[in-house]
This record gives sequence, structure tokens and C-alpha cells, in this order.
Amino acid sequence: ADRLDKFLHGADGTSQIYTSYVVNKLAALWKTTGHKPTGRLSFSTPSGTSYCSASVVSGRNIIVTAAHCVYDTPSRNQFYSNWVFTPAYRNGAAPYGTFPAQTCWVLTSWVNLSGSYTINTWADDDVAVCQMGNNSNGQALSNVTGWYGRTWDAGYVQHVHNMGYPFNNYQNNSVTDAGKYLRLCANETFQQATNVLGGGCNWGPGISGGPWTISYDPFDPVTTYVDSVNSGLFIGTQNLYGARFTSGNIVTLCNAAGC
Repeated sequence: ADRLDKFLHGADGTSQIYTSYVVNKLAALWKTTGHKPTGRLSFSTPSGTSYCSASVVSGRNIIVTAAHCVYDTPSRNQFYSNWVFTPAYRNGAAPYGTFPAQTCWVLTSWVNLSGSYTINTWADDDVAVCQMGNNSNGQALSNVTGWYGRTWDAGYVQHVHNMGYPFNNYQNNSVTDAGKYLRLCANETFQQATNVLGGGCNWGPGISGGPWTISYDPFDPVTTYVDSVNSGLFIGTQNLYGARFTSGNIVTLCNAAGC
């Protein structure tokens, strides 16, 4: 209750201040137009199948996610493979089918990083976009889900709704119904580092790549704009961190992909 009160009445951009809930456990919020563009992303790694989150950000069937869900910079300097996006995923159900990736793009600056991941110096490059193919019924992704807008070079302090499909929480412990439902944190963001945003949240791994949305409306994606995606966290701290969308990351990627 104290955290919610601070969220409603507290200072802008305060660390670890948020409210969170499971979005689509209620069927009434499962397939609303403002939630359909967000989904779960699966992909193949040398260790097996992994999962991230993603969202549709173009009428040309393009999703945005985190670069670390697409390209393994620290270990192998290679792309992962077999990305499959399931919009509006809910407890095993795929109401609009699944959409395989045709091509994914990451920044050259992400590829060129070396050493170990650090939020302050890596998160600003941790953005990727993918061009998605049709589902098994021959339907194009954007035609069945709609899409969010994109915004960049916005101020560091924004009221956002951060969505995705976490398997673990901020302590890296498994959550109930891990990865099965869309979950959300509402917060006001703050500047963590140059072009790196922070925002209060209790979710953890699995939410990577999920959108940070401005002007979120669960019933209208047209008014909703993505201005970051989840990159990482400090285990034990109730924040998530992501790139501040700029002309140097999301615009560069969208120019390459044709968003």
C-alpha cells in the first residue's frame, strides 16, 4: 500500500516505486486491442529454448525486443535462431497463431561490445527489431494484432507501463504461473546512465524485450507508444532498466528494417 501511495503521489522518477499486476489472467483483458501487440518470444540457443518478450511496432509486421534475445554478444558473437512470436500469449493459448522471424537486426555497437554485460554501458544498445513472417493461416502479424507507435529522444522521466512475460521476479525466484501471463509494472522512469532508463518493477528474467509504453491504453494501441524495452536488472533491487529510445538505436534499426 505504501508503494502504491508513493506511485500515485510521490516524486517523479523515483527508484523502486511502482504498482504491478497480472494483466491478462482475466479473460476480459486478454485480447483487448491494446494488449494484442505484446507477446512472448521464443528462440533457440546452444542450451535449448529460451524466452523473452516483444511487441509489434509497425504496420509492416516488425517487432521490437532486446538485442540479447537476438544476438549473443558476450559468449559466441552469433545470432540465435528460430525466433517465434506469439502475440497475446496466455497460459499456453495462442489466439492469433505464431509468427516466425524472417530477419532480425541489432546495432553494430551491440555486436562490437566485449566483456561482461553491465547495465550502465550495455543497455543503451540492447535493442533489436525483427521482420516477422505469416502465421500458419497465411495472416500477416500487423493485420491481426495492430501495432504500437514508437517514440524516441523523449525525456528521461516518463510515466510508463512496462509489459512482458516474466518467469522470475527481481530476486530471480520463479513466479507463480511463470511465463504464462502478461504482467505489467506502472512507474515513472528515471535516468540511470546516459541513454539508459530505470523504472520500478518487481519482475525479472523473461520480461526482457518487453515494451515500456507511454500513453498506455489497454483498449487502443493507436494511443500507445513504445520508448524502451527491458534490458536487465540488479538482482534484489526492484527496478528494471532499458535503453532510452533515440535516433541512434530504434531509428537506426527501423531504417534498416523498414519500419
